[in-house]
Amino acid sequence: MMTWQNIEPELICRVGAGDESALSELYDRSAPLLLATAMRILGDNREAEDVIQEVFVQIWGKSSSFSDACGTPLSWLLALTRNKSIDRLRCEQKRAELLKKLNGFSEAQNDTARHRAIRRGHRHECFDASRDGRFDPGSTRRD
Repeated sequence: MMTWQNIEPELICRVGAGDESALSELYDRSAPLLLATAMRILGDNREAEDVIQEVFVQIWGKSSSFSDACGTPLSWLLALTRNKSIDRLRCEQKRAELLKKLNGFSEAQNDTARHRAIRRGHRHECFDASRDGRFDPGSTRRD
């Protein structure tokens, strides 16, 4: 029985040559381990599945550049998965930071608009009071 533990370099070469059945075999043999790796890094099954899909698209496009002199096929697959997972994690962190900044900006804008409305409302109250004779602008002083 063939497992992820003995993925041969020839299988990767076949994928690099455009052999779809080789890609299918590689997926069947390695996807569970790669998914577990991505899941461990990302902590989210949906994100991990998306990463694995991206990894296999990358494998399909880059497998011709694989060299067994640089390591085993499994170590190459795990490195692709790890790198793609970390990239996804960084992207999510940057997105969260950006949203936090945008929310802060939005809150600051809302505070400014709220203060303007309060000032406008205060002016209207002062105007209404002076018009009705309840307010004497000369009698107020600022401390």
